[in-house]
Amino acid sequence: MKTKISLVLAFTCILGHAADPATKAPDTGLTGEITPKLIAFDYFDGVGANRTSFLERYDVRRGWSGDTRSGLLMDLDLNLVYQSVKKQSFVVNRWGEGQYRHGGRAVWNNERAEFTADYNFIRTTSSGLDYLFGPDQVPGGTDPSYFFPASTNSASGYAAQFNDDSHRTVFHSNRLTYGLGFKILPGVLGANTTVAVNYAGYLRYGHRRMTYALGGSDVVKAPIAPTSSFVLERWRGINQPIDENMNRLTWNVSAAPQQAFVVAYTGSWEGFDNRARTFTHADIPLVAPYSYNATADRTRPLGFIPDSTLLSHAVRVSKQIGRTNVAAGYANSKLEQDTFTAPQIRLGYTTGQAATESAYFNFDTTVNSAVALQGFVRTGHRENNSSYPVTGLIDGGVGKSQTLGVRLNRLESTTYGLAAAVRPKGLLSTITLGWKSEQKNRDLTYHATEIIPLVSLYRSDTDTHEVYAKLSALNFRGVTLRLNSSYAWAEKTGLVTEPSRAVGLKAAASYAAPNGLLLNAYYHVKDQENDHNSLTDKAVATPATYTQDISSTVQSGGLSLNMQPAKDANAYVSLDWMRMDASVLFFESNRRRFETTTTFALRDLVGSLVDHYLFAVGADYKAGKDLKFNVAYNLTSADGNLASGSVAAALGPIDDTLDSVLHSVVIGTAWDLSKTQQLRVGYRLDKYEDSAYPQLSGGVHSIAVSMSIKL
Repeated sequence: MKTKISLVLAFTCILGHAADPATKAPDTGLTGEITPKLIAFDYFDGVGANRTSFLERYDVRRGWSGDTRSGLLMDLDLNLVYQSVKKQSFVVNRWGEGQYRHGGRAVWNNERAEFTADYNFIRTTSSGLDYLFGPDQVPGGTDPSYFFPASTNSASGYAAQFNDDSHRTVFHSNRLTYGLGFKILPGVLGANTTVAVNYAGYLRYGHRRMTYALGGSDVVKAPIAPTSSFVLERWRGINQPIDENMNRLTWNVSAAPQQAFVVAYTGSWEGFDNRARTFTHADIPLVAPYSYNATADRTRPLGFIPDSTLLSHAVRVSKQIGRTNVAAGYANSKLEQDTFTAPQIRLGYTTGQAATESAYFNFDTTVNSAVALQGFVRTGHRENNSSYPVTGLIDGGVGKSQTLGVRLNRLESTTYGLAAAVRPKGLLSTITLGWKSEQKNRDLTYHATEIIPLVSLYRSDTDTHEVYAKLSALNFRGVTLRLNSSYAWAEKTGLVTEPSRAVGLKAAASYAAPNGLLLNAYYHVKDQENDHNSLTDKAVATPATYTQDISSTVQSGGLSLNMQPAKDANAYVSLDWMRMDASVLFFESNRRRFETTTTFALRDLVGSLVDHYLFAVGADYKAGKDLKFNVAYNLTSADGNLASGSVAAALGPIDDTLDSVLHSVVIGTAWDLSKTQQLRVGYRLDKYEDSAYPQLSGGVHSIAVSMSIKL
């Protein structure tokens, strides 16, 4: 593709938004800034317009000519404030980067009430990256060896072929968010009373690529050899329309009756409406000699997303009693499914509901000038009120085959803790020692004979404890030090993601020099492991038990320097690093856990090690009274492997390896032509390089120019 750079007129991430004029508004009249701009862009060294560029996922652009790879476009930023003699103000802000990225906000205030309205619009490339990693796009995405020459593998042989029924390679999703707000300001209903009502909603529409696998008996073939090749028709993808609408209404009331205490209440109603067509198995385009099994259920949905309603309430009461602050609160919510599939209705699944309740109590008391105590108690309750059992759909009874994995009926939790903060006299530091504990109880329903507790890693109870120590120290010479260490252990874990042991450390230091130099450094580490949960062979003479062992260590560190090398210049440089190191035991089973007999075997220890780096450097310089320059460079890097051993060998480099670098360069200038006019020019370059998957590599660059006119 030919590379070209077009003259552009302003680009928000290069030139930035105009300063909020509200801080400079006179008593009356209209003030602010109007900024017309022209934007030019060019995607280079990447895929063509019939595919989605990696950098294009959240930065979709379209020029005047309709070209999405190179083009020109215009837009307008507004920052306006109108102030009346009656102490009424009206603020309007609007920003834009073309037809696919823009937003605005308006605020009216008369010191007694305030009205707000806002919107934002963005287009993303829905399923764009997924498509590049799609099974029909990536080497190894399909494997013909799964359908071996004997042509008898109907269980997993579908991995040998993918059938793309979407017939398109570019998928877009548009999201429009909008809101309205009203607030009665303090003083109207009382010095400490406020009332607010807010509405927020969004529309999301477009298309996405959805993949699915049919059941082993859903596809049949006419008696033409090889008759077992029907399995190659099971793995498919379709073009799924997106048409969603969400509306949320929130109301808040807070007051302090006679200054005795403070009470606040928040309620909300949220409704989600999925208006897109739901495809069913009857829509699958099988072509002769293949057809859909006449005995299978054609009404089963593909990618069904139900409508839902969420109603929530929360109240909080707080009071100061001498040197002690206390607060208590209660909240509940109910999430309900409003629409159901044809099989759900036919079989009797007509209620989908989850109800939650929570309560808490906190206190913070100052014993004396050197000691303070804090404590808290929190409780939670979640109830699954959905239809159960439903014969033929979700049922754990004897003879009800493959209709239940594990059902969570109820979850109850209690968390409590105490802490003491000590401030030694004369040391300008605070030492905090604390302890907290958490208990959870899950009411689980297993299948009577298939997925029973022996072959599941879920457990009913969690019982964890943690002790921690914090140090915050300030040195007179400009040095500040913060340390936070913790140790946690568990007597029981209900999930393998809950650590049975965890050690954490957070350290941060900063130095502020008299000449304005500011130096910051930090290091964090969290090491955790779970070896409490296990699997046991089912229905064998001498069952063996296998303990799952999951461990992970996450480290991060960074260093930043801000300085003023000259009177009219500022500079900064920073380096951040994060490492994720994890391992898990990889077990295999001789049959699915639904079967009568299941045995396990340890296959391998699978590890993952990934490093992320972010380097940033930049400076700005004021050359005289009217001219400013700025320059910045960012480098983002990911390097490592997502698996090891037998799993890595099966995945291949694209799925296993991370080896990418993103370079970003920004150069800008602002020239004050007069007291009311400022010309801004900027250039930005983003270049992405992926050595593991070169097809994702590419770049985009822009030149931006804008004219800001002050009123």
